[in-house]
Amino acid sequence: MSAVLPPELEREIFEVAARQYPEDIPALVLVAKRVHIWIQPMLFRIVRSSNSKIWPVLLQKMDSDPELLRNGVRFVCLEHGAAHFKLASQEQLERLLQICTGVVDIGAIGTHTDYFLPVFGGMENLRRLVASSTDLFGNAPPFEPTHAALSRITHLEVVNQFYFGQEQDCALFDTICHLPSLTHLAITPSLGTTAEPSPWEAMQGVLDQSPRLKMVVLLWDQYDVRSHFDSVNKSTLKDLRVVAGSFACEDDSNMWSEWEDSARGIASDYWARGELFLERKRKREVEDFHTQSFFLLTVMKTILPVELEREIFERTAKMSPRDIPALLRVARRVHVWIRPMIFRIVRSSNSKLWPALLAVMESDPDVVRNGVRFICLEHEISGVVSREQLRGLLRICTQVVDFGAVVRYIDYLPFLARMENLRRLSVSLPEVFGDLPFNPFNATHISMSRITHLEVVDQLDLDADDASGPLDSFACLPALTHLAITPTTSEIPWPRIQKALDAMPRLEMFVLLWDRIEVHNKLETIPTLPLKDLRVVAGSFETDGFNNMWYEWEESAKGAVSDYWERGEVFIEKKRRREVEASRLWMDDWMYDKKNSDETASSGVLCG
Repeated sequence: MSAVLPPELEREIFEVAARQYPEDIPALVLVAKRVHIWIQPMLFRIVRSSNSKIWPVLLQKMDSDPELLRNGVRFVCLEHGAAHFKLASQEQLERLLQICTGVVDIGAIGTHTDYFLPVFGGMENLRRLVASSTDLFGNAPPFEPTHAALSRITHLEVVNQFYFGQEQDCALFDTICHLPSLTHLAITPSLGTTAEPSPWEAMQGVLDQSPRLKMVVLLWDQYDVRSHFDSVNKSTLKDLRVVAGSFACEDDSNMWSEWEDSARGIASDYWARGELFLERKRKREVEDFHTQSFFLLTVMKTILPVELEREIFERTAKMSPRDIPALLRVARRVHVWIRPMIFRIVRSSNSKLWPALLAVMESDPDVVRNGVRFICLEHEISGVVSREQLRGLLRICTQVVDFGAVVRYIDYLPFLARMENLRRLSVSLPEVFGDLPFNPFNATHISMSRITHLEVVDQLDLDADDASGPLDSFACLPALTHLAITPTTSEIPWPRIQKALDAMPRLEMFVLLWDRIEVHNKLETIPTLPLKDLRVVAGSFETDGFNNMWYEWEESAKGAVSDYWERGEVFIEKKRRREVEASRLWMDDWMYDKKNSDETASSGVLCG
């Protein structure tokens, strides 16, 4: 049962991270090849003419890899105007826009938009546009919206002021409101002097004839907006679709700051805030027209909560520990979160890990304390760590949850007692508890008081006279719910096992465990369960091809596979639901599939 994230979800996580933190994209593309393929186009997701660093690379990719730009560029902002833009020629801009057919939002002021409108027509997904009315429609009526690009625009912000006392601007407003797909319009009406006629009546007349419009925003920057508060709130407009506000930006002047933050997904723009405001109006949470129909807007951050962001990076690090060095470079906060996870799983066979582990143990023990959760000492380790160093390590690693040891090197018990979160133990009884006669297992030691999952890796001769010693001792463990042993004989003494089970009412699972090589022979000798105790199951651990019991242990610690404990729980639940026969002993379906295939092969040979 793989716990790896589905590719679609993994891709979404990385794309969200790239959208919110574009400065971290160069680090994200180093995580893995698949992430590089997903994320590289997002380097060019937002193109602003003010970002001088991006243009040399952008123009280079335009020639060497136009598909990258076609798949990547979604937001374009030419706020300086082509005439004043020195980083690319007008011909280069035109070619760039011809390539970027996936653009959804363009801002272009003083850029001779009329020249580029035919190019915009090739952008079938273009829905949002910020431009001046002169660039879009010319200087004088009749205003004919003939370009295909304008027929698909749903959100239009016209940046120049409208003087509704002039017939030309009234005609222009009428033309804009009747664009075939337009649902959201933002304009800046002139409210300059008392001598100017009120714009409200002229606007109301056009709006009455424009049922497709869902929102009209009266828009000013944060300097001018305060001076128009009274005028707007005293207006004669009686249309719920009209709202007023400003673009929110950190410096109170640059309208493109909000545009870019919205494109990155870290702030709501005035369109989104206006939608919320209109919904509040519909719910009568604000008065319909006068008081508070004008609203001063603040940035509404939509950055992922820190806890969720951390969870995403930690889960990625758990599933792909080889990618941790790349993740460390994403951002400083990620480095702080992820660095301890370099040492999350410590195996004595991982010789490359130990020099760094011992060095950090001396220089920054908190990293080791906060990081190490799984320790496995599976063979002679004197070549990689001294006894004193191992004692020092275990003294620091108080947060360990799973410990395995099959080699006697030091006295482990005093250190296990300090691990308050330790719940799982996989051990050789004589190697960890010593060679005491008959029963080396000390069930009363404080280190055993919290153990819920115990695997005894020694083969236990259940027919021997002293075999009941360990089984009886296991019953004394106060927290034990899961026990796994490996009997030496093919003839299992079931009465002795049943006696042990009767003494352990808290036990939820009793596993008879063999490796994948031995287990093939056991299906014939132990085909079914002679006991009426659902807690007894039999199974095996996955190996790396070398009969290595710790392979599954590590893969489970990484969250990549389900270990035999988890598979056993699923199997017992299926028994309770009567989805498998109560007499079935073996938890893994593959054993029965192999048996059936072997029988089929044998019958084929006989028939032949």
